[in-house]
Amino acid sequence: MRKTKVACFSYKKHDDIYVSNVSFSTSVLLSILDVFLDQKIIVLIESDEDKVQTLLKIGKNLKMTAAVTLIPVPRFSAACDKMKLSCLFNQVDVNDFEGVFIASIDDRVIADELVCSIANTANSMVKCGTSDISISINFPENQMIISFTKGKYEVQSIKEKICSIFAD
Repeated sequence: MRKTKVACFSYKKHDDIYVSNVSFSTSVLLSILDVFLDQKIIVLIESDEDKVQTLLKIGKNLKMTAAVTLIPVPRFSAACDKMKLSCLFNQVDVNDFEGVFIASIDDRVIADELVCSIANTANSMVKCGTSDISISINFPENQMIISFTKGKYEVQSIKEKICSIFAD
């Protein structure tokens, strides 16, 4: 694996950090969750159908607001706090995931309604003001994008945190 590459881009109301050439594991995902404050979180996980059904069972046991869609790609969606998401990640093998999207939820957003429509809004949550931070991970491509609201988070501190996680 080549050296981890971290690049930052600034836009009018938000910043993005692109990370590539990395290997993800459960411990790495748990470390990344530290960038979230104590907020309600929404997660979208793409995997095979059996793994998605397993995630649904675990999510319901953890009392997450959860849903599954199977078309066109099997997806598990849930709303929860950081602690429940950590419990979920500790009970599954993240190497079975195709992709993960994690975002904070603005207090005005109703989690139950968002879970049902997350597939359509996931990539633009920070840009449209629904979230103040989101992380999108593509496991096969070994890359991650963190988007966050300008002013609420400091780019450099998050970049340093990411570099320390991947021992760059």
